[in-house]
Amino acid sequence: MKGLTKIQKEVDYKATLLPYHKTIDRIINTRLFPCLGYHAGKKVVCMECGSSFDGNPAKGKAVCPICGKTLNVEESKKRTFKEIRCFLYSMRFQGWQVNRYFYVQKVCKQGRAVSMQVHEVMQRWVNPLGKLVVRAKSFRPMSYYRDAWNYDSELKTRPYTKHISTYYYVDKYDIGYSMQHTVSVLPELQRNGYDGNDHGVVDVVELQQLILTDNHVETLWKSGFFEFAKLHDKLSEYWTEVKICMRNHYHIEDVGLWKDMVSNLRELAKDTHNAAYVCPENLPMAHDRWRHKVEDFRKKQRFLKQKEEIQSEEPHYYERMKAFLGIVIENDVYIVTPLQSVADFYREGEAMHHCVFTNEYYKEAKSLIFSVRDKKGNRISTIEFDLDDMKIVQNRGIQNSVPKDKKNIDKLVKSNIRLIAKAKASSILMAQAA
Repeated sequence: MKGLTKIQKEVDYKATLLPYHKTIDRIINTRLFPCLGYHAGKKVVCMECGSSFDGNPAKGKAVCPICGKTLNVEESKKRTFKEIRCFLYSMRFQGWQVNRYFYVQKVCKQGRAVSMQVHEVMQRWVNPLGKLVVRAKSFRPMSYYRDAWNYDSELKTRPYTKHISTYYYVDKYDIGYSMQHTVSVLPELQRNGYDGNDHGVVDVVELQQLILTDNHVETLWKSGFFEFAKLHDKLSEYWTEVKICMRNHYHIEDVGLWKDMVSNLRELAKDTHNAAYVCPENLPMAHDRWRHKVEDFRKKQRFLKQKEEIQSEEPHYYERMKAFLGIVIENDVYIVTPLQSVADFYREGEAMHHCVFTNEYYKEAKSLIFSVRDKKGNRISTIEFDLDDMKIVQNRGIQNSVPKDKKNIDKLVKSNIRLIAKAKASSILMAQAA
């Protein structure tokens, strides 16, 4: 499409004046692809000129006597090589930083000269205010791939929007590249500390925009703390701690690990203005230490919340179930008794590793929960008994497993249903009296 806005029209015009530098061809021909040779038997095939020669390459290297190139030799019977790589060429042009993307296909075959096809598929123009204009070829229709370019189409101004689909995040113009070469940069970028090197931190075009528009990223780049730019979308949130790292000359490789550690320190209400916390000598060890402390802290907080829940629910549970609490069902092996309190639900759930407490069975008016133990007091299982239907709903062992002696335990409870029925009648009378 033709440019609609003022800067799009400006880019459309200047794009017609954009030169094709000889440096582009030189880099593509000498640096973008490795010089390959395939060795099998006594022959080495040069993939640069297609010739073959006798040789036994030492340490995977050989010099082709025909074209004179130094080859990286692989042991293989292959005689063809085909690969596509993307090359990013960044240059200053008439007040814009122009990032040009070239898709290059190299085809080599024994006995033939190398074939190279070069397609400029995209240009991303950044002005001194950090505004971005994208010119690109069209994509092949119905393709799932971001690099499925239609090479026969024209470079045109394209609407630039980041799309979030149901399954994944897509920026179709943020494409990967094998190599980047920067020949010149805008004075504004130089002023803000950018020299053409992205240090592998952020996509080069996004970095150019950030350096021009984000004071935090500009400060990091001027100070040499490039790694923290990985947090560019959360720099404001962690800026105080980042400044402490900068003052203490604290460089790190895994910024994500550092961010997680700082989040843990904040949750524990530690002084994150203190370099002793924020700049540990051993980051992985410090991260693990504070992570364990956070886990303990959260567990304690959950317990306090559960304790409050227990205390508030105890009177209601006792009032509703008091007629059943005296039931004792036993034989020579097992003792089956109702859980006497909400606290018992908590202890039962913790010991048996199931959800009798977390799923709030103590609030179920029609459910009577029994704990089954052996004569030594060891927990065997937990039974839910339906007071409406007067039958066992479930009998769960540890971690919701099936108890080994489930059949006999169920039989024991069923043989004493009259005790439960008597308690149920008593409960109804108590409720009517109240």
